Amino acid sequence: MSTWSLFVLAFALSVDGFAAAVAYGLKRIRVPFFSLLIICLCSTAAMALALLAGQGLSSFFPEAWIGKVGGIILICLGLLQLYNSKKVQSQRIEKNCPNNQDTVVKASAFSTATVKEVEKVFSLTVPPFGLVIQVFREPTRADLDSSGELSSQEAFLLGLALSMDALAAGFGASLLGGIPLYAPLIVGMSLFVLVVAGLWWGHKNARWAGGPWISYLAGLVLLSLGASKVFF
Repeated sequence: MSTWSLFVLAFALSVDGFAAAVAYGLKRIRVPFFSLLIICLCSTAAMALALLAGQGLSSFFPEAWIGKVGGIILICLGLLQLYNSKKVQSQRIEKNCPNNQDTVVKASAFSTATVKEVEKVFSLTVPPFGLVIQVFREPTRADLDSSGELSSQEAFLLGLALSMDALAAGFGASLLGGIPLYAPLIVGMSLFVLVVAGLWWGHKNARWAGGPWISYLAGLVLLSLGASKVFF
C-alpha cells in the first residue's frame, strides 16, 4: 500500500470521529484533551492489533489471494458504511416530516417496543458491549452522566465504538501488504485532527456538517480502495 493510500484510508476511518465531534459541538459537550487522547489511542491500538492479526493469518491464504481477500474486506466495510449512511438519512427524513409523523409512530409502535426490549437485554446481559453498541449508533450517548463533559471513562466507550471500523479495515489492509509500522500512528493522528475539527465546526452551528454526506464519502473511499486491489 502506497503512502497516499494509507493517508486516504486513515481519513476514511476518521470520518465517523468527525461526525461524532460535530454532534458534541452542536450540543456543547466538552471533550478535554486527555479524553481526546484516549479516543485516538483506542483507534491506534485497534489498528495495530488488526495489522498483527492480519499478518499472522496471511500465511493461511494462498499468496495470489491475499491482496484480493484484503480488498474484499475493505469493499464490504465500504458497503456497510454506505448502507448505514442511507439508513440514517431515511430516519432523519421521517423525523422531519410532521405530516407523516403520527402514521409512522402508529405503524412502528410494535417495532419501537421491540427495539427497546433488545437494547434492554443488551444492557442487562452484556453491559459493556451493549453500551458500546448504543454509543456506536448514537455517539452523544457516551456522555452517560449528562454533565456536558466527556470523562476519561466515557471517552473510552466512544473510542471503542469508533475503533470498530479501524479493526476491520486494519485487518483487511494488512492482507494487502506493504503496510508500514507507523500506520496505526497515522490513523490516530488523523482521528485527532478530524475530531478537533469536528468540535470546532459543531460549535459554529454548521448544521449541514451533521448530515450523512461525509459518511457517504468515507464509504466510497473504502469501496474504491478495496476495488482497486480486487479488480486491478
